[in-house]
Amino acid sequence: MLQEKGKILSARVTTVLVAAFVTGALAVGCGSDEDSSSASGSAASGSSLPDKATFIKQANAACSRERESSFSRIEAYRQRNLSKGWSEAVMAKNSIRAGVLSTIEAEVDALRALEAPAGDEDRIDAVLNAVQATANEVWKRKKWSKEVAVYFADTSKDMRAYGLTGCAV
Repeated sequence: MLQEKGKILSARVTTVLVAAFVTGALAVGCGSDEDSSSASGSAASGSSLPDKATFIKQANAACSRERESSFSRIEAYRQRNLSKGWSEAVMAKNSIRAGVLSTIEAEVDALRALEAPAGDEDRIDAVLNAVQATANEVWKRKKWSKEVAVYFADTSKDMRAYGLTGCAV
């Protein structure tokens, strides 16, 4: 009985530590989107496409929602892999990896669901393709030799340059 309580407590501590790490890792890219109202560009008259400022606001909000869901992704991953007998350290490391990458991929999906401003469709598509390609490459790695933000440095720079401060890693 005491041993079971120790495992439950250890699992809870691991979940809290992993959640704190992911929050920190993803918070690096978070930024206020208050300045997005000054973004230039507007949709053509009569167009259903949003102007740039509206798109930036919608995109940053979508990324924020996905980041809020990262804790549930981490816990779901941990639950699916409890039977593998990993040490707490391995479980934490793998949960962080899965949590960060699945959140980034969910952000890409959320941004693809939005309509980009007229004239910016190719630019947004190129950035999202680059983010997804980077995520695919990082998934393939057995070990990370760097912090996750390092892998996404170029794509994060592109996102920030456009105004997607809440979506950059």
